[in-house]
Amino acid sequence: MEAAYRDAGVRTIILRAGNVIDPEHNGDIMTAFLLREIVKGKVAAPGNPQVPTAYAYVPDWARAAVMLATRRERLATFEDVPFPGHSFSVSDLHAALSEATGRPLRLTRFAWWMMRLLAPFWELARDLGEMRYLWDLPHSLSGDKFARLLPGFQPTDLRRVMLAGLPDDIHPDKPMRPGGKAILAQ
Repeated sequence: MEAAYRDAGVRTIILRAGNVIDPEHNGDIMTAFLLREIVKGKVAAPGNPQVPTAYAYVPDWARAAVMLATRRERLATFEDVPFPGHSFSVSDLHAALSEATGRPLRLTRFAWWMMRLLAPFWELARDLGEMRYLWDLPHSLSGDKFARLLPGFQPTDLRRVMLAGLPDDIHPDKPMRPGGKAILAQ
Protein backbone atom coordinates (compact mmCIF):
# COMPACT_ATOMS: atom_id res chain seq x y z
CA MET A 1 0.00 0.00 0.00
CA GLU A 2 2.84 2.37 0.84
CA ALA A 3 4.47 1.78 -2.53
CA ALA A 4 1.15 2.46 -4.26
CA TYR A 5 0.82 5.83 -2.51
CA ARG A 6 4.45 6.70 -3.23
CA ASP A 7 4.15 5.72 -6.90
CA ALA A 8 0.82 7.54 -7.34
CA GLY A 9 2.21 10.80 -5.94
CA VAL A 10 -0.55 10.99 -3.33
CA ARG A 11 0.41 13.30 -0.46
CA THR A 12 1.15 10.82 2.31
CA ILE A 13 2.59 11.10 5.81
CA ILE A 14 3.41 7.85 7.57
CA LEU A 15 4.07 8.30 11.28
CA ARG A 16 5.57 4.94 12.29
CA ALA A 17 5.34 3.89 15.90
CA GLY A 18 6.21 1.11 18.29
CA ASN A 19 3.66 -0.69 20.44
CA VAL A 20 0.90 1.72 21.37
CA ILE A 21 -0.03 2.62 24.94
CA ASP A 22 -3.52 4.06 25.16
CA PRO A 23 -4.51 5.69 28.48
CA GLU A 24 -8.13 4.87 27.53
CA HIS A 25 -7.23 1.13 27.46
CA ASN A 26 -8.71 0.46 24.01
CA GLY A 27 -7.08 -2.91 23.46
CA ASP A 28 -3.55 -1.52 23.54
CA ILE A 29 -0.46 -3.59 24.29
CA MET A 30 -0.63 -2.83 28.02
CA THR A 31 -4.25 -3.93 28.39
CA ALA A 32 -4.07 -6.96 26.10
CA PHE A 33 -0.66 -8.34 27.05
CA LEU A 34 1.52 -6.82 29.70
CA LEU A 35 -0.99 -5.84 32.40
CA ARG A 36 -3.81 -8.25 31.60
CA GLU A 37 -3.54 -9.70 35.12
CA ILE A 38 -2.33 -6.67 37.04
CA VAL A 39 -5.22 -6.96 39.53
CA LYS A 40 -3.73 -10.36 40.45
CA GLY A 41 -0.37 -8.69 40.96
CA LYS A 42 1.16 -9.95 37.68
CA VAL A 43 3.05 -8.26 34.86
CA ALA A 44 3.50 -10.47 31.78
CA ALA A 45 6.69 -10.60 29.73
CA PRO A 46 6.07 -11.63 26.09
CA GLY A 47 9.81 -12.21 25.64
CA ASN A 48 13.06 -11.52 27.41
CA PRO A 49 12.02 -9.06 30.14
CA GLN A 50 15.40 -7.26 29.95
CA VAL A 51 15.03 -6.32 26.27
CA PRO A 52 14.06 -2.70 25.52
CA THR A 53 11.08 -2.32 23.16
CA ALA A 54 9.67 0.70 21.32
CA TYR A 55 6.39 2.21 22.57
CA ALA A 56 4.22 5.10 21.45
CA TYR A 57 1.92 6.89 23.88
CA VAL A 58 -1.25 7.53 21.85
CA PRO A 59 -1.82 11.15 22.99
CA ASP A 60 1.78 12.02 22.02
CA TRP A 61 1.52 10.19 18.69
CA ALA A 62 -1.78 11.93 17.88
CA ARG A 63 -0.35 15.35 18.78
CA ALA A 64 2.65 14.68 16.54
CA ALA A 65 0.38 13.54 13.68
CA VAL A 66 -1.59 16.79 13.88
CA MET A 67 1.61 18.84 14.00
CA LEU A 68 2.95 17.06 10.91
CA ALA A 69 -0.36 17.50 9.09
CA THR A 70 -0.29 21.25 9.70
CA ARG A 71 3.21 21.36 8.15
CA ARG A 72 2.35 19.08 5.21
CA GLU A 73 2.99 21.73 2.55
CA ARG A 74 6.62 21.94 3.70
CA LEU A 75 7.09 18.15 3.64
CA ALA A 76 7.89 15.82 0.77
CA THR A 77 4.89 14.39 -1.11
CA PHE A 78 5.61 10.99 0.51
CA GLU A 79 7.00 11.38 4.02
CA ASP A 80 7.95 8.40 6.22
CA VAL A 81 8.60 9.60 9.79
CA PRO A 82 9.61 7.33 12.68
CA PHE A 83 7.95 8.42 15.95
CA PRO A 84 10.61 7.91 18.67
CA GLY A 85 8.18 7.62 21.60
CA HIS A 86 9.81 5.74 24.47
CA SER A 87 11.83 2.56 24.69
CA PHE A 88 11.87 0.47 27.86
CA SER A 89 11.94 -3.16 28.95
CA VAL A 90 9.23 -5.15 30.69
CA SER A 91 11.61 -5.29 33.67
CA ASP A 92 11.69 -1.48 33.71
CA LEU A 93 7.89 -1.43 33.57
CA HIS A 94 7.65 -4.03 36.34
CA ALA A 95 9.95 -2.00 38.60
CA ALA A 96 8.09 1.28 37.92
CA LEU A 97 4.69 -0.28 38.63
CA SER A 98 5.90 -2.08 41.76
CA GLU A 99 7.34 1.18 43.09
CA ALA A 100 4.26 3.23 42.16
CA THR A 101 1.73 0.80 43.63
CA GLY A 102 3.84 0.12 46.70
CA ARG A 103 3.51 -3.63 46.36
CA PRO A 104 5.62 -6.38 44.88
CA LEU A 105 4.33 -7.54 41.51
CA ARG A 106 5.17 -10.91 39.96
CA LEU A 107 6.84 -10.99 36.58
CA THR A 108 5.33 -13.87 34.56
CA ARG A 109 5.77 -15.20 31.02
CA PHE A 110 3.11 -14.44 28.43
CA ALA A 111 1.14 -17.53 27.33
CA TRP A 112 2.26 -17.77 23.69
CA TRP A 113 0.93 -21.34 23.58
CA MET A 114 -2.55 -19.85 23.75
CA MET A 115 -1.87 -17.69 20.68
CA ARG A 116 -0.65 -20.76 18.76
CA LEU A 117 -3.89 -22.58 19.64
CA LEU A 118 -6.01 -19.62 18.53
CA ALA A 119 -4.02 -18.82 15.38
CA PRO A 120 -6.03 -21.07 13.02
CA PHE A 121 -9.25 -19.28 14.02
CA TRP A 122 -8.14 -15.76 14.95
CA GLU A 123 -6.16 -13.63 12.52
CA LEU A 124 -4.83 -11.33 15.25
CA ALA A 125 -3.28 -14.33 17.04
CA ARG A 126 -1.45 -15.22 13.80
CA ASP A 127 -0.28 -11.63 13.35
CA LEU A 128 0.94 -11.40 16.94
CA GLY A 129 2.82 -14.67 16.56
CA GLU A 130 4.62 -13.30 13.50
CA MET A 131 5.77 -10.29 15.51
CA ARG A 132 6.81 -12.28 18.59
CA TYR A 133 10.52 -12.00 17.76
CA LEU A 134 10.40 -8.26 18.49
CA TRP A 135 10.03 -8.99 22.21
CA ASP A 136 13.52 -10.54 22.16
CA LEU A 137 15.13 -8.00 19.83
CA PRO A 138 16.22 -4.73 21.48
CA HIS A 139 14.84 -1.88 19.42
CA SER A 140 13.75 1.73 19.33
CA LEU A 141 12.79 4.15 16.58
CA SER A 142 15.28 6.84 15.64
CA GLY A 143 14.19 10.33 16.57
CA ASP A 144 16.56 12.16 14.18
CA LYS A 145 14.10 12.89 11.37
CA PHE A 146 11.27 13.51 13.83
CA ALA A 147 13.37 16.09 15.70
CA ARG A 148 14.24 17.86 12.42
CA LEU A 149 10.57 18.05 11.40
CA LEU A 150 9.13 18.85 14.84
CA PRO A 151 11.85 20.59 16.86
CA GLY A 152 10.88 21.21 20.44
CA PHE A 153 8.27 18.41 20.58
CA GLN A 154 7.91 17.41 24.24
CA PRO A 155 6.77 13.83 24.86
CA THR A 156 4.91 12.82 27.99
CA ASP A 157 7.37 11.79 30.72
CA LEU A 158 8.28 8.10 30.86
CA ARG A 159 6.86 7.43 34.32
CA ARG A 160 3.43 8.74 33.34
CA VAL A 161 3.50 6.65 30.15
CA MET A 162 4.36 3.51 32.14
CA LEU A 163 1.61 4.16 34.69
CA ALA A 164 -0.95 4.82 31.92
CA GLY A 165 -1.38 1.08 31.54
CA LEU A 166 -2.84 0.69 35.02
CA PRO A 167 -6.59 0.06 35.06
CA ASP A 168 -8.74 2.95 36.24
CA ASP A 169 -9.50 1.20 39.52
CA ILE A 170 -5.81 0.84 40.46
CA HIS A 171 -4.09 4.02 41.53
CA PRO A 172 -0.55 4.31 42.89
CA ASP A 173 -1.88 6.29 45.87
CA LYS A 174 -4.79 3.96 46.73
CA PRO A 175 -4.59 0.68 48.68
CA MET A 176 -5.19 -2.84 47.33
CA ARG A 177 -6.92 -5.67 49.14
CA PRO A 178 -4.73 -8.62 50.17
CA GLY A 179 -4.48 -11.09 47.29
CA GLY A 180 -4.33 -8.36 44.67
CA LYS A 181 -7.99 -7.35 44.30
CA ALA A 182 -8.34 -3.68 43.54
CA ILE A 183 -10.34 -1.48 45.87
CA LEU A 184 -12.75 0.21 43.51
CA ALA A 185 -13.33 3.92 43.78
CA GLN A 186 -16.72 4.71 45.26
